[in-house]
Amino acid sequence: MHKAKHSYDLFSFEDRHLHALQVLSAHMKILLDAPEHLWRLIERKEFFPAAWLFLLARVIHRALVRSEEQDDEAWKSRGIDVLADFPLIQRQWEIVSQFRSQIVHKATLWLRDANSAEVCFSIFFVFSMKLI
Repeated sequence: MHKAKHSYDLFSFEDRHLHALQVLSAHMKILLDAPEHLWRLIERKEFFPAAWLFLLARVIHRALVRSEEQDDEAWKSRGIDVLADFPLIQRQWEIVSQFRSQIVHKATLWLRDANSAEVCFSIFFVFSMKLI
């Protein structure tokens, strides 16, 4: 009976590890696709969705690189050292993070020529991006 419990515990760890890898893969996919989508949104002058995507990528990056030892949801508790095993994540964030200033700059220029409804809707996001 002790052996069965041990194999159950091992199976649970393997399940948790597999689930963590699936979540990690989904997060990485968003970070990898973000630059292409950000360029497209900026070219179309869709600054609200661009700001939203940037903020989403930022939240994902922070979730991936957190290293709180007390946190049960930390990647290391599931057998994954994100920064050591996937250095691409940090490099990709360095690319994505450069879009912040572009979004703010181009949105600010666009706001000068926009109508009042667009200005009211967009100004919140410009200021939000500046606070980040």
